[in-house]
Amino acid sequence: MNNLEIQLDTRAIDQQLEALADGIRTKAVRAGLVKAVAPIKKTMKALAPKLTGDMAKAVGHKTLSKRDAGRIDLFAGGSNRVSVANPEVAIIVGPNRKNRKGYNQAYKATLIEHGVKPSFRRYKNARLRSRYSGYMTEGFQGSYFMAKSLEQNESGMTDRFYEGVAAYLNRIDT
Repeated sequence: MNNLEIQLDTRAIDQQLEALADGIRTKAVRAGLVKAVAPIKKTMKALAPKLTGDMAKAVGHKTLSKRDAGRIDLFAGGSNRVSVANPEVAIIVGPNRKNRKGYNQAYKATLIEHGVKPSFRRYKNARLRSRYSGYMTEGFQGSYFMAKSLEQNESGMTDRFYEGVAAYLNRIDT
């Protein structure tokens, strides 16, 4: 008796499903990357200098924004468009957190990693500069704690990546 007619805009539904698939793909890739770098972070924390412990506490991972990844030309050799080959997910691993005083440890980590050459430094304070010409710094050799941790854990990266992706997809499934 009553005719029920339903009209659906399939294009809008297809677009929403495509966006959902892209979101799941991006999150799955990120989960895989986090799983792949977990032992690198652990080793980096163990090898970090222990003077105050701030460097080890600062080690972590951070997802790069699309803008930052494009700025450092992370996806070189191709366009920076989202695709299956380029899901625009990148993480950076290292001392990228602030210590308890609020100072970022990334700059200090770069100095510790690569070392500092001996050099002559001038005083910034005008009163000291008028009395003394400056002072000589000894410099120091780099410890390469970040490079060593990557070198020790680079085998098995792809296996850990796929384990992380699978674990993420299993979480969604249940």
